[in-house]
Amino acid sequence: MLSSTVVNDNFLPIIQPVKRTKTGLKPGVITFCHLDGDARKGYYLYRPLTCSNQNTLFVTIHGISRNAYEHVQSFIPYAEQHGMIIVAPLFSKIVFSRYQKMGQTETEQRTDKYFNAIIAQAGRLAGISADKFYLFGYSGGAQFAHRYMMAYPERVVSIAIGAAGWYTFPDPDLTYPAGIKQAPYWQDLIFQPENFLKIPTLVLVGEKDIERDKALRKSRKIDQFQGLNRLERGRAWIDALNDRSRQLGIISSHHHFIQLPGSDHSFRRCIRKGGMADLIFRHFFSH
Repeated sequence: MLSSTVVNDNFLPIIQPVKRTKTGLKPGVITFCHLDGDARKGYYLYRPLTCSNQNTLFVTIHGISRNAYEHVQSFIPYAEQHGMIIVAPLFSKIVFSRYQKMGQTETEQRTDKYFNAIIAQAGRLAGISADKFYLFGYSGGAQFAHRYMMAYPERVVSIAIGAAGWYTFPDPDLTYPAGIKQAPYWQDLIFQPENFLKIPTLVLVGEKDIERDKALRKSRKIDQFQGLNRLERGRAWIDALNDRSRQLGIISSHHHFIQLPGSDHSFRRCIRKGGMADLIFRHFFSH
C-alpha cells in the first residue's frame, strides 16, 4: 500500500494520506512516497501546477549526502516552466550503500531494478507514461545516472550529469564498471554503444572541483586513465564518448562538457553560482 510524507519548508515530515485529484497526485506539493509500502524504500514526487496527462518525467539522483529533497526544491521552477513531473529516488545508505555502481554483488539488491520500480510506480501515481524520461544525477548520483543511461538507453530522452567521481568508459576491453565489458555480477547488463551514444549527454563540473577529497575514488589505474580530479575526469569521459561516436560513425551524437564558474563540489553552489539548473534544462530542450 502506498503511503506518503508531505514535507514542509523546514524539512519536517508530516505523515498524511496521498493527496489525489481526478488525474492523480495533487499538484504543487512535494510528497514522499514509499515503494510498495516498504518504509526503507521511497522517493520524492512533485507534480507541477501545470499538470496534464501530457507531462513528462524528470528524474534527479542525489549524491552520498542523500539530499533528494533539495534536488526537488531546486528544480521546481523548471518543472513548472516545462510541465515536468519530478521524481527524486532516495537510496538508503543501509539498503543501497553502493548504489552508484547499480549494486556490487549477486546478493546485494540491484539499484537499477529498484530505480525501475520507482519510475513505474511514480508514473502510475501521476497518471502518465513512464517509459522514457529526462535524467540528471549529481556526484554519486551522476555515477548511477550515466551507468543507467548506458545500460538502458531506450528509456532516457536526454541526460545531464554533475561532477561524478569516476566513470564507466565506452571501452569494450575494460570490464564493467570501468568499461562496458560484461562482469560476473552484472551478466544481464548488455551495453550497446551504438544506442547509448545517441543520447544527448551533458557533463557539468565546478571550476573549483579539483580537490582529491575522501569521497573521490582513487587508484593508480583510474588516475592515469581518467584524471586526477572530477574536472579532469568529466572532460576525459566526454572526449571518450565523442571519440567512440566517431569510430562508430554516429554523427547525430551530442556530448558536451561545461565548467561551472565559481563552483566547487557543493550541489547548492553549483546551482546558485554556477547556474547549473539553467544549463541542464537548456540542454534538455535544445536537441
